[in-house]
Amino acid sequence: MKIISILILTSICFSNSLLSIDNETFINGLKAFETDRKRKLNNEELFYYLTVYQYIGGILDGITIEYEYNSSIQNRKKYCIPEAGIDLNNFAPKILRTIKKKYNPMLTPRMYVALTLEEEYSCGGFW
Repeated sequence: MKIISILILTSICFSNSLLSIDNETFINGLKAFETDRKRKLNNEELFYYLTVYQYIGGILDGITIEYEYNSSIQNRKKYCIPEAGIDLNNFAPKILRTIKKKYNPMLTPRMYVALTLEEEYSCGGFW
């Protein structure tokens, strides 16, 4: 239990101190979301899971704030966030599918999140 507490604390400090993460960490974290549905995660998988969970959650929070602000001034976006928000546990596997379909080593994790938002939450051609 002590090792898990240390990993969780390390993950929180690590992920909060970075502006971005590398593709390997991002993909390993997304795979951990899928693994978590099948069995209990080991310590390494838990680290990746927590890091990516916080990373994507932060991006989605930022995008949601931006969207709410811009929608009040009638600015159209390439994606429309549902009123109920986005469930990260369901969204992460969708990002992994986007990576599998459109993998490009030049794309950053941030770009994969944006591409998935456009695919999953299209505004219906208003942009």
